[in-house]
Amino acid sequence: MGTPLGERGDIPVTWSRPAGVDLRTFQFAPLTLNSELAYIVSSAATDFPAGILINKPNSGESGASVIEGMVEARAGGAVVGGRYVTITNGWFTAAVSGGRAVGKSFSTVASGGVFTCKLMDAPVTLTTSATP
Repeated sequence: MGTPLGERGDIPVTWSRPAGVDLRTFQFAPLTLNSELAYIVSSAATDFPAGILINKPNSGESGASVIEGMVEARAGGAVVGGRYVTITNGWFTAAVSGGRAVGKSFSTVASGGVFTCKLMDAPVTLTTSATP
């Protein structure tokens, strides 16, 4: 018998904060918080995302994000299902050995595509392989 859905952490948990910048073209991008605790786009692998944007807010409008569970995410490079992902230039890309992983992909897409992602509870540095 399998684990019930809610016990696997698959159910999305959402959170809202004001958008610190215009985020209308960043739906499904990783977010971080600025000094005013407003959402901005995470841009580097050293960022740990505060969530993944699920709407398209302009600056000052309420930005909704998924902070836990399964969510759609936009790829900034090819992403393979079952592999770890990181953040590069504001989008998710394949994590590589020696790099930081912030989530795991559950589908395969080309750059610009939307894939199913699960954010990790904490970033992990991959020591040998980008596969689980």
